[in-house]
Amino acid sequence: MWTPELEELGSIQENINFSHEITYVDELTLNPLSVTITPNDVNSSVVVSSNIISGKYTDSFSGTVSFRTTDNNFKTVSKFSQINKAELSQIISFRPSVQEYKIYSYTAVAKNGNIVVSTKNYIKTVVNDWDTGRLTLIEYVGYTR
Repeated sequence: MWTPELEELGSIQENINFSHEITYVDELTLNPLSVTITPNDVNSSVVVSSNIISGKYTDSFSGTVSFRTTDNNFKTVSKFSQINKAELSQIISFRPSVQEYKIYSYTAVAKNGNIVVSTKNYIKTVVNDWDTGRLTLIEYVGYTR
């Protein structure tokens, strides 16, 4: 029996810490079994360790950021994290993602020794509240020269 039972691990906004522990108890013996989780979608700020998913989702949504470099070139990227702050001279424009949410999925596998007893998919929904993009824009404007 899986805990949590539901596949949906809830929704969350970016930059909010969370932690989920996934466990499995054999229904016949009532013994807990070893669980390993594999992320199907990776986010660099989320850590999967054995049977625990934790961290905070960052940089989940892509928009458009146009900027000028210190050597007067114009560039466009889809995320602020793709900007080299050392070469940033001026933010020209920012268009946030229109995507309302992103779903991250995980596969949990329960084993008894080397034998797979059960697998289950879990999902975590990251809601785009657009404040993250707004605050990141303000932060990067501060890096301009």
